[in-house]
Amino acid sequence: PTSHRMITEAALKFGAHVFVEKPLAPTVEDCRAIALAAQGANKSVCPGHSLLFDPTVRRALAMIEDNDIGDVLSVDYFRCQPLPQYQGGTLPEYFRDGGYPFEDLGVHGIYMIERILGPILNQRTVCQSVNAGLMYVNEWRVTTEHKAGTANLYFSWNSKPSENLFVVHGTTGVLRVDVFAQTLTFRRQMPFPEIVSRPI
Repeated sequence: PTSHRMITEAALKFGAHVFVEKPLAPTVEDCRAIALAAQGANKSVCPGHSLLFDPTVRRALAMIEDNDIGDVLSVDYFRCQPLPQYQGGTLPEYFRDGGYPFEDLGVHGIYMIERILGPILNQRTVCQSVNAGLMYVNEWRVTTEHKAGTANLYFSWNSKPSENLFVVHGTTGVLRVDVFAQTLTFRRQMPFPEIVSRPI
């Protein structure tokens, strides 16, 4: 990530549009410099928000836009994976930074919930270390508030098995998207009493 600004600015000078791995850069200052350089070159810079192009996610977003689950009320996002392998020696700078895990995985949850619920108006974060090892902080829970609803995000490098899924609750239905399994489950409100709807 520390190389992104330098390489992006160089590519813009050569007249290229630039696709950048996330996070765009490690500091707000670097991100603003990239934005100014892109504006000055009249070119586009796009961070790698890959989930927005995942086929299963795209189906879910289309269903949300088509109002299949009614008005969106909340989003829950879960991302759990093993710690990266460590061969010894000096840790890279980004691993020494307590915020790195969230910059690496958390960014996926942030752009997903903003895509569904709009800009974040307020947030609360609780984080801790469990069997810390390589990472300074490896358990994150974040609650965000949006004009359209709320979201909860859970990131873990301890929980097993690995997960990459989100659940979207609406006024007439619920979507569950498992990105690893490439499955989408849609459950909608039925026009029957609850005791009849359950077995159906």
